[in-house]
Amino acid sequence: MSFIESPPPFAADGCFSLPTIDAAVPVSLTRDQQRVRTLAHLARASAAHGIPLPKGNFATMEQVVAAQWSQYLSEAAGPHAHAIAGQPTLEVQDDKLSLVIGADSSLNCFRLKPVVERLEGVLPGLGWYVNKVLRDASCHGHNMYDMSCVQFLIHHYAMEMDEFTDESYARVLMQDNGEEPPETISQEMLDKMREEYAFWPSQMAEDVDGWVHLICGTAGKKAERKPARLSEAGARAWAKANPAHPDLQLVSCALRLAGLLKKDDRSFCWYAAHKDDDTDCIGAACFVAWDDPNLLFEAISHHEQNQYQSGQAVEAFARYVLPLHDEPTRDELAALVKSCKRYFQRWALLAELLSFFPTTDDDDET
Repeated sequence: MSFIESPPPFAADGCFSLPTIDAAVPVSLTRDQQRVRTLAHLARASAAHGIPLPKGNFATMEQVVAAQWSQYLSEAAGPHAHAIAGQPTLEVQDDKLSLVIGADSSLNCFRLKPVVERLEGVLPGLGWYVNKVLRDASCHGHNMYDMSCVQFLIHHYAMEMDEFTDESYARVLMQDNGEEPPETISQEMLDKMREEYAFWPSQMAEDVDGWVHLICGTAGKKAERKPARLSEAGARAWAKANPAHPDLQLVSCALRLAGLLKKDDRSFCWYAAHKDDDTDCIGAACFVAWDDPNLLFEAISHHEQNQYQSGQAVEAFARYVLPLHDEPTRDELAALVKSCKRYFQRWALLAELLSFFPTTDDDDET
């Protein structure tokens, strides 16, 4: 994981170190001067909050900041950084300073089933607790393409279904086509509709061994086979009572990540309130399938094609945006640096937690 500046800087002649910002610098600055000044303030703020300035000479301020943060990220990422993908990029524009996590085209695909089922055998609810921590991470700027994305195959209809069943899906389709569905949907009617529509809830449910909550979550009024899930306190009690268990490190990692997620202000979420542009995002840190990934891959393929066709999508999945109405204040830059550090701390823990799960490329089934 490395840090890059954007747009690429012009390599000016000569070198300079990080300058002292003199209060006498004129208020009227050109765009390039303002950019350099903003980056200098960011470098100083970063250094003041535990990200040391890089050693050596640099031709541009962009190079200073890139080297400073790359040095930090190489230390903060941890030994499992390769488990998830993403490219942090700094963008300084006239009206905002952004730290954007760009998407990568090469993603690992992790399998939930072997680990969740093993942990459920250890203590009912423990595996589903760990799964919840993973799903929660996606809501904090660590987007993962998980089984909930399979809903993309039936578009918005999942939210309108009373139950995640073929019959309920058929009713919604009929209503959407202006038809009044009969009181009873016969098998003959379902067979006929399956000739026109390719993906059905029963197929999706089979793909997750009946654990429909992995797909529909809160969609629909009823989610069949929603399992009991251990609370965080229960998981913590189990960890304390089993100091020598082979899965202790896994559960402890999930607990640490859950703790960081609770402290997060969600400033890296793509659609956070202070981000007033209407761009859509494409990409994720990884895939998380239940077992066989083909249906999930199919869903993401459809989803990304639709996003590209919208004409307003960018290949990124998280961002921190600081509006620049004037020069950023010390407090604003401090908040940005602290939020970024917390984001990458969560990144390292998420990568560590996922490293306990086999990928679809692994031969080991346990």
